[in-house]
Amino acid sequence: YQRSVHGVRLLEANPAAPLAAYVDAISLEELHLPLPALRRSGCIVDILVAQTPDFTVALWFLPPGMGLPLHDHPGMHVLFRLLYGDLNYRSYSTCSSISSPATAGHPINARTAVDEVLAAPAASLHIAPGTGDIHTLHAKTECVFLDVMTPSYGPERPCSYYRATGSSDCLQLHRVPACKADCVT
Repeated sequence: YQRSVHGVRLLEANPAAPLAAYVDAISLEELHLPLPALRRSGCIVDILVAQTPDFTVALWFLPPGMGLPLHDHPGMHVLFRLLYGDLNYRSYSTCSSISSPATAGHPINARTAVDEVLAAPAASLHIAPGTGDIHTLHAKTECVFLDVMTPSYGPERPCSYYRATGSSDCLQLHRVPACKADCVT
């Protein structure tokens, strides 16, 4: 049984579907996050829950008006679940079945896969290679989300950042230098 929401396949279509059931059962309350301290920080906070070469589990806190720049998950499967708040979620899928990373002067041709406001609690989104695996998030309200990624980022699989140009049905994603703290808005 395959199911998709706005062009992004959900994990029910994946053999790892039982993992989505566990992720979807997690509540913000049972995570015991120190929300008052996170609010006082005024910053984006990434809490690493677990990491091996095979997978990474992380919680993210985004204050209102802040977000993560356009970035990728090369060759990775990601379960993304918004646990709290509302955010603008925009993802892109490559236009070709051959998904090669953008290099200087050679952008990735992509199309918008999802461009909407997500409201918590939301079901997990499954992000697969070439299918919504380049995305940006911008918090409308205070947000908390969970990422489960496999395999993990590493020297052979670095995270890249992009700038989008062109029309929404035919975009070019140009790689930009590694993101610094001041580019997270």
